[in-house]
Amino acid sequence: MEKMGSHVSERPPITAEALLEDNRSLEAQRRMNEWWNYPTKGLLFTCSDARVGPYQLIPERLGLVSSVAAALPPSQVAHLLRDERFNYVIVLGHHGPAKKGESPTGCGGLGVKKQQEGEEKMAAPSQVLPARPEDFVRTYIESSDVVVQTFTYAEKVAGFTDKPVVAAVVDHTTGEIRVLAFFRRGKTEHIAFHRDHKRIPPLLYAKGVPSLSLGNLPEDIRDLLERGSRVGTQEVQNPPMVLLTYSPVPPEVRYPHLCDGPNKVFRVTIPPEVIGPALENKEVLNPYLAQILYPLGHNLNSHDGSFSGTKILVIEGRNLQEAEGITKILAENETIRQWLKKGGKIVLAQLDERGKTEAVRNFQV
Repeated sequence: MEKMGSHVSERPPITAEALLEDNRSLEAQRRMNEWWNYPTKGLLFTCSDARVGPYQLIPERLGLVSSVAAALPPSQVAHLLRDERFNYVIVLGHHGPAKKGESPTGCGGLGVKKQQEGEEKMAAPSQVLPARPEDFVRTYIESSDVVVQTFTYAEKVAGFTDKPVVAAVVDHTTGEIRVLAFFRRGKTEHIAFHRDHKRIPPLLYAKGVPSLSLGNLPEDIRDLLERGSRVGTQEVQNPPMVLLTYSPVPPEVRYPHLCDGPNKVFRVTIPPEVIGPALENKEVLNPYLAQILYPLGHNLNSHDGSFSGTKILVIEGRNLQEAEGITKILAENETIRQWLKKGGKIVLAQLDERGKTEAVRNFQV
């Protein structure tokens, strides 16, 4: 029997019509019904990276917030942290193969941060909202170490909610998840490492990536982590699609054949409250543009195959006019124009609050 939330293996070509057909499929209807009816959902904060996401757990039990290195300020999604549909929060960082005594690597955003930390004199964060990937990293990511960054961000999230918060990391090559800390009512209740070791990798990783026993967690969170699919993936990130969406319903639920599984979609969450102001003031869109430029810029300049097959950018709005307004602003960017000239395509989608795709069409440059 197929496990609930396990990924669909086939990868049909991604077109506007295929998105609409997939969203209206029986499997999508089943998953969306289960998502809306499941009583104790969690809210998952994770990296946009296509090698990590709800498919490694149980998508029907999770709301989703995706950003580069899972670093979007919690204040920007406070509405979801207050949302009574979500009973707890998981912050999930990711890395590649780990060695004892060494900080594991693998997250692209944290890799950029590592380069910045190596600069003789780091530039101060700009007062202007970041419009380039490196500016997003400099402004929002605090550490290049995956354990430190994930714990620090989860601690921030815990300061915005009284709901239980779990900090965890996943090896995106094996799917193995390790719990770093558990917060309750804004305070650290359990932690897998000594705080004084956070800046000393040989001590922090003396026994490998630190990990708490799942027995320290509430039953619903423990059940989710124990029943996850543990899907590993490729070393190189190369999804066919980039998705900018306001919906917390995971794409694995809404587009099960196109998005459920490793290396299928690079996701960026844009809060719905941002969209209206962004159409009036382009600068408001900068942090989301910066994240989209990460995969599309790599597509133009890939030397290792990363993002070489990324050909589709899907922009989801509450109506097509909203999606088109966002897209017109994005299409003014030189990197996106070059990506379109290379053969990239943009699909606009109108999405209702339940995750149903009402209409789609191709964007005409």
